[in-house]
Amino acid sequence: MRELRAIGITPDAIVLRTDSSRPIPIELKEKIALFCDVPVQNVVQNSDASTIYQVPLNLEAEGLAEIAIPQAAPGDDAAAARRLERDRRAHRESGRPGIKVALVGKYVELKDAYISIIEAIAHAGIYHDVAVDVQRGRFRAHRG
Repeated sequence: MRELRAIGITPDAIVLRTDSSRPIPIELKEKIALFCDVPVQNVVQNSDASTIYQVPLNLEAEGLAEIAIPQAAPGDDAAAARRLERDRRAHRESGRPGIKVALVGKYVELKDAYISIIEAIAHAGIYHDVAVDVQRGRFRAHRG
């Protein structure tokens, strides 16, 4: 987290990649939230999925959309959201709001590593008409 902050990235959420469908214990989420300075509800789990198309649905079920969308378009109510969608369609390429997403992992240098996650994030950005800039960072385990 220190390395991300050093390059100007402050997280709004932490997505934990797991190979288990079992929920992450709340105690672990609380610890991660404390050390990463995010609310505990903004620590979400990204479990294995049967297809790439299930990944965004899993992340939405974990509440990631409620965390990320207000960052891109704060203050929307239902009527304002409809007007905003109409305006967005009219101005598809100019002036789109944008967000930065830090993807940190052990193998991010490999071109195809985490491609399903990157594509899921890109598709979510397209759906919500938000420009998404995925920045990769290498995770270095610290022993101590």
